Amino acid sequence: MILDKKETVIAYRCPKCGKTVMSVIGVFSLSGDLIKLKCDCGESELSIAYTKDNKINLRLPCLFCGGDHSFNVGKDSFFEKGIMQLNCHYTGLEIVFLGQKDKVFEAIKQSDEQIVQIFGDYDPSSLKTKVDEDDAKKIDAGTFDIVNFMLKELEEDGKIKCRCDKRGVYGFEFDKDGVMISCGVCGAKKHFNLESVQRAEDFINTDVLILE
Repeated sequence: MILDKKETVIAYRCPKCGKTVMSVIGVFSLSGDLIKLKCDCGESELSIAYTKDNKINLRLPCLFCGGDHSFNVGKDSFFEKGIMQLNCHYTGLEIVFLGQKDKVFEAIKQSDEQIVQIFGDYDPSSLKTKVDEDDAKKIDAGTFDIVNFMLKELEEDGKIKCRCDKRGVYGFEFDKDGVMISCGVCGAKKHFNLESVQRAEDFINTDVLILE
């Protein structure tokens, strides 16, 4: 297939059935308010629409993290780039492919090989659980020292507040979404979400921890 310069092939993976959904999008078909690229299984769709600043917004559910992602792409990049791959914000794995048909096919093939290397053989119903388990391990290994150091600093400065009249005894435990900080004396606790880079940075930059 030879595409007009104002056409592009776009593809995404359905998070329900795992199928790669693909279509050709032309500049004239985007002249309306909204295009929806739906999977045959009826359980997912990729919506495509212009933004107020004349960029193209892509919104879709994610096979890997189970959430929804939104991307804004410049019109020139959307229609004229050889290949563009957009990643899950949480795992960094590719979920949208757009560009020339042969390059899209090749990118999907390489991405599939990468997924098999990371997760082995999988089905869509079990993939999110696998990602959660692996990411929980990554959180525990990558941020344990930082959280431990932060707690000691805040405890020494008297900046952890709980139900104790005086300072309590504080500890923490990681789970798949973040870290639970608790007082071993009064039982006060609070969960802090670390599932995104922004939330992790917000937590690390916290001046006072208030446990309830």
